[in-house]
Amino acid sequence: MTRIYVKDENSNKLPFDLFVIIGMCAFLDFFCMNQVMPNVPFMVADFFPEGILPRATIWVVFLAIYSGAFWDNMRKGTAIFCQLFGLAPNYALAIVFRTCWGLMNSTVGVVKTYVAEMCNERTMAVGFSVISSAGGLARVVGPLVGGFLSKPEENFPSLVHMMPWLRNVRYWIPCFVGGILCLFTAIFMIFRAPETLSREQAKQAKLDKKKNAERVKEIKVKLETKKQITREEEMLLMLSRDTYFDLFRNRNVMITCTLYALVGMVQSAQDSLLPLYLINSVEKGGFNFDQTDIGWLYTGIGPIQIVFNHILVV
Repeated sequence: MTRIYVKDENSNKLPFDLFVIIGMCAFLDFFCMNQVMPNVPFMVADFFPEGILPRATIWVVFLAIYSGAFWDNMRKGTAIFCQLFGLAPNYALAIVFRTCWGLMNSTVGVVKTYVAEMCNERTMAVGFSVISSAGGLARVVGPLVGGFLSKPEENFPSLVHMMPWLRNVRYWIPCFVGGILCLFTAIFMIFRAPETLSREQAKQAKLDKKKNAERVKEIKVKLETKKQITREEEMLLMLSRDTYFDLFRNRNVMITCTLYALVGMVQSAQDSLLPLYLINSVEKGGFNFDQTDIGWLYTGIGPIQIVFNHILVV
C-alpha cells in the first residue's frame, strides 16, 4: 500500500529520499528531451525542412493543463512517443510523434507540484533547485548519449554486423535508452514515492465540495446584492472555482502562459538555428559538426547550469 507523506513544517532539510525522487523524475524528462537534440539537424537533413521538429512541442504551453491531468494518471506518454519518434520512417510522422511527445509529457509539471506539496517554506527553494540541477546533469549526459548511440555503424560495427537492421533505426537507439530509463524510474516511483493525497482524501474532498455547493450559491447571491461576505466565505468561493475553464479565465494564469509561450518561441528559434549553424560547412560560415561534436557542445552547458542554480539558491 502506498504510504501517505506528512509534511514537516519545522524541518530545515530536504529528506534524502525526496531528493532522489525529485532528481530522478526531473533527470528523466530532461534526458529524453536532450538526447535527441544532436540528431535533430541530421533527421531534418534526411527528411528535409528545418525548424519544425523543435517547435512541435510549443502546444504544450496551453494544452498541458489538460494533457497533464490525463497523463498524470496514465504515465505512459513520454516512453511511448519517444520510441515512436525514434522509429518515424518519414518527416510527417516524426512531426506527429514529436508533437504528441511534447503535448503528453507532463513530467516537469507533476514534479513541480510534487515539490510544492512535499517541501515547506524552508526547503522549497532547495527542492526546486534539485529540478534544475537534475536538468543540468541531463544536459551533460543526454546529448552525449544521443550523439554517440545514433552512429552505430561507426561506434558499434560488430553489433551492426550481427543486427544490420540497426542501420535503419539509428535515431531510435537513443530513444530506446530513454524508454529503459522511463521503465526503471516508473518501477522505482511505484515502490518508493509517497503519496501526498490518498484516494480516500480525494473522495472526501469531492464530498465536501458537493456539501458546500449550496452554501456557495448563497454566497454568490450575497455578492449579487452587494452584501459584505466574510473571509471564510471568500475562501470557500475561491475553492469552488477550481475547474480548468476557470483557470483560463484567470488573468494571472493567462499572463503567465503567454509569457512562457514567448520564451518557448525564442527557445525554439534557438533550437532550430543553432544546429543549422553548427552542421553547415566551413565555407558557408558553419563548423561542419557531426552528432558527436554537437553532443559535446550541449554537454558543456550542463555544468554551468548546475553551478549557477546552487549559487542562486544560496
